[in-house]
Amino acid sequence: MRTRGWGGRVRYSIPVKNRRRVLCVFPHYTPSFGTFNHAYRLMKGVRAFMPPQGLLLIAAYMPEGWPVRFIDENIRKATAAEFEWADVVLVSGMHVQKGEINASLNRLLITQRANSTAFSVHSDDAPTVYINGNPAPTDTVTRTMEHDLDALVATNPMTGNTDKLSKLLADQAEMKLLHMVTASPARTPTLTMFGDENYFFANANGGACVNQSDCIFVGPNFAWNHGDFQRDITRTWFAMVGPGVQRLGRHDAVFSDHTDVRPTMLALLGLKDSYMHDGRVLSEWIARTALPSGIRQGQENFVELAEVYKQLNAPLGELGRASMVYANRSITDVDMAYARYLSKISDITNRRNSLASDIKTALDAAAFGNRPVDERSEDGLGHRARALIDQVKDLAERDHRAENHDHHDDHRAEN
Repeated sequence: MRTRGWGGRVRYSIPVKNRRRVLCVFPHYTPSFGTFNHAYRLMKGVRAFMPPQGLLLIAAYMPEGWPVRFIDENIRKATAAEFEWADVVLVSGMHVQKGEINASLNRLLITQRANSTAFSVHSDDAPTVYINGNPAPTDTVTRTMEHDLDALVATNPMTGNTDKLSKLLADQAEMKLLHMVTASPARTPTLTMFGDENYFFANANGGACVNQSDCIFVGPNFAWNHGDFQRDITRTWFAMVGPGVQRLGRHDAVFSDHTDVRPTMLALLGLKDSYMHDGRVLSEWIARTALPSGIRQGQENFVELAEVYKQLNAPLGELGRASMVYANRSITDVDMAYARYLSKISDITNRRNSLASDIKTALDAAAFGNRPVDERSEDGLGHRARALIDQVKDLAERDHRAENHDHHDDHRAEN
């Protein structure tokens, strides 16, 4: 690499035999609040809200003898002549520049299942469904809706593949385990459909779809799905820097979520709240000298108990993810299997809540009450937590084994 002064160019200087013409194209942003289009008229000459830094960096790595042209389509469109000139075209972009697959949930149900039940929906790739009249989980209208949602399919307009639209269903009992139920019954959905993460589900006006494109189409605006369970949606980054924070660089070994941010900040600042947090202090990222004394005196026990606590209580922990599999198989099964599930899931949730309360009390006392987690508490609470996690994982696996056994029997009967 060669650098020519501040503000100069940086190009790859090693000689290459072949010469290539490179065209870098940055797509136009769809106008939205996030792109600040509404503010451009206040700033003379401004036509885009940020430079496309990724493409500029890639262009800098091109051999110095290669001609490189750069087009930001927020300023002007690339021309046919420019595409004809190029040996290679490099394109970059952001989610807001990519359309998403929109699905009309109510119209799909009418079209594929002849189900015209009235319901409202909180639009997302994991839509919450509110059936009119708030029927009970065991009512026929609820059970029919669950089975019909589970049966929906679509031809993906981008790939041509046939996609099953519902990946996992959660009824009110499962939503309670996942901490999705508030104190207000009026805010509790009938169910949640954790859908294919490539689709955005909403209700729309109209009846049955004559063509699939009436129900499934690529929206022109943006792809910004969230609220689902898949890793590419739920995994994000969290950065810590400042006095008392270890310099670890990228560190993926600690499973955490948003509830851990506040107690960690308070621990670093030497402050505490008047209430107990649902999260825990991320002591693994804090320098030992900056740890609260209650954690520092028994950090190994604290970390081991904190780790199993997250797997027990976090919606995306081992227990939560296993329960979603168990719930989905039970919800989409016959009513007898669903009744067995309801008798078990409530007990599991109550036991989990009680145990999680005991553990977070111990963690909070260490972080903000100067009472270290002793080995006896860690072993006892940790063992109980692991046993409950394993029980739920076994229920999910047991259903899976039973399902495979049933499929094997069906195949044998056909033969």
